[in-house]
Amino acid sequence: MLGIGLPVGAAGLDRAIDLDAAAYASAMTVAPSASRVALFDAFLRAIKAGGLWTRLDVLYLLAAHDEQAGRVNLIAPGSHTCTAVNSPSFVADRGFAGDGSTSYLSTGLNPSLGGTRFALNDAVLFVWSLTDLNASAAEIGTRTSTRLLARSSGSLAARANTSTTTTVAVADSLGLVGWSRRSAAGHDFFRGGTVVASPTQASGAISNDAIRIGAAGSTYSARRLAVAGAGAGLDSSQIAALASACEAYLDAVGALP
Repeated sequence: MLGIGLPVGAAGLDRAIDLDAAAYASAMTVAPSASRVALFDAFLRAIKAGGLWTRLDVLYLLAAHDEQAGRVNLIAPGSHTCTAVNSPSFVADRGFAGDGSTSYLSTGLNPSLGGTRFALNDAVLFVWSLTDLNASAAEIGTRTSTRLLARSSGSLAARANTSTTTTVAVADSLGLVGWSRRSAAGHDFFRGGTVVASPTQASGAISNDAIRIGAAGSTYSARRLAVAGAGAGLDSSQIAALASACEAYLDAVGALP
């Protein structure tokens, strides 16, 4: 079990490690270093301060020090640990990438069955992409009605719990991308910490399938993904907090240019 009072930050400031950060680190087969645990602690504190902790079902720091560590669900370690299907590529501190045809991560989380924070009219899907690629393949989602494509035909695209695709033009597929639905009438697209469009599109249904990372339906992504998550819908301040926390972590592990 990890001790409390590990050093946090380059300045050597000591404080009690957040108990959820300690539980997350303890779920890893290859134990993280003290400096890595300090990054987890800073990330968890930022997530909680931003109001995200009670909103998400799953959150994966895919850009981990070890392959198994990257598949652990930070929100509830031991629950919805990702399963690697058909050997997606893992690079330490950079995350996972599929082969574009068969490989992905399965979270095992099926929101259509109920009992999740992710709901028909209150839901979010997001990833942090390290690959700039214009391709018609989903980064995260289920089957027909729940998915996110970081850039397809020049646009960020979504099926936000509906069978109809909504889009917004984007210049690349890098960084934090996602959609957030907080009503039956429409949803927000976000890039980084900013809402970039809010299309009107009525919800329809959540596909009966486990959420996949690196795939949805019959499409498979080849982008390298550093962070991924799903849960209840996020407002603009929560999106900004998520982007800030992810950027700080990814910058610290050297994933960002």
